Amino acid sequence: MKLQILDVGPLYVNCSIFSVNGKCIIFDPGDDFNAIDEYITKNKLKPLYILNTHGHFDHIGAVDELKDKYNIPFYMSKKDEKIMEETAKQAVLFGLPPRKAPKIDRDIKDEDIFEIENIKIKALATPGHTPGGMCFHILNQKIVISGDTLFYLSVGRTDFPYSDFDALVKGIKSKLFTLPDDTVVIPGHGEKTTIGFEKKTNPFLR
Repeated sequence: MKLQILDVGPLYVNCSIFSVNGKCIIFDPGDDFNAIDEYITKNKLKPLYILNTHGHFDHIGAVDELKDKYNIPFYMSKKDEKIMEETAKQAVLFGLPPRKAPKIDRDIKDEDIFEIENIKIKALATPGHTPGGMCFHILNQKIVISGDTLFYLSVGRTDFPYSDFDALVKGIKSKLFTLPDDTVVIPGHGEKTTIGFEKKTNPFLR
């Protein structure tokens, strides 16, 4: 079992690749298809599917290329479908070409379970940064992929359209802060942290 984090795109998204016995799941392939593909090829991995924490443009840039090359499905909450379509066009505000919003092949709902080689991954609905925000808890591995919900000493921005700070805090406290303190948090950007550290020190969550 291995979790590889690739720093992709101009907004430095953490694309996580979780692999077990030659198979892998790709979380938030925000950009840099070539870098993601190179890692998969070099390590002789077979991608099973893509799981996205939310639909902002910086998290979806390599989705279609990965879907096309590996013939794999893309899973994300359909509550973010509208946001994904809107923000894909807004990439130009960051000096990037407009993105094409990929098709969601399966709507992720709270507490959905995904599997890879008998390891289960549980979806945790944490709306606030976006209406369909999800975190993914790799069960029994003490790892949670938090996307743009929870960061090292910070939380996801809620000054965007459709964001909700109160919902964000509620989701973090009810879904993430109930995990063991030594659970490693892999955020959508920046350095990793732990649940225990954020419970004690995060200034937005006191």
